[in-house]
Amino acid sequence: MRIMYNALALLDKRSGKLVTSLAGVDHEVSAYNRDDMPVVYDEKSQMAYASFADTANGCASGGCTQIVAFDIAAKKVKWRLPVDRSVSDIAVADDTVFFTRNNWQLVSVNAITGKVQWTWAAPKGMENPYIV
Repeated sequence: MRIMYNALALLDKRSGKLVTSLAGVDHEVSAYNRDDMPVVYDEKSQMAYASFADTANGCASGGCTQIVAFDIAAKKVKWRLPVDRSVSDIAVADDTVFFTRNNWQLVSVNAITGKVQWTWAAPKGMENPYIV
């Protein structure tokens, strides 16, 4: 999957052919830029998750971000979660979206509702931790 300015394209992983697309999905956020992350797709739920720099709302690039959940079957954005820091390392498992914020916090979000379930902060003295 990849972001094309204002659309989400779902490509077949074996052939590279376009399966479906969602036009205008990021109309409230900036176009793709260096702070945006690749899209993570969950085949089981047919949901895709990505983070975008929210420059449309007056935030400096990387200053505020949002996680966006795309419902591929319904061809619409299901939820958006504003995040006060840059985001990296999005992963999905068992109806949970995980991501790290640039202050060394791991965040767990319900993949269906977009509600934060818990956060974990690296203890003082632990810099740049690998989180498993």
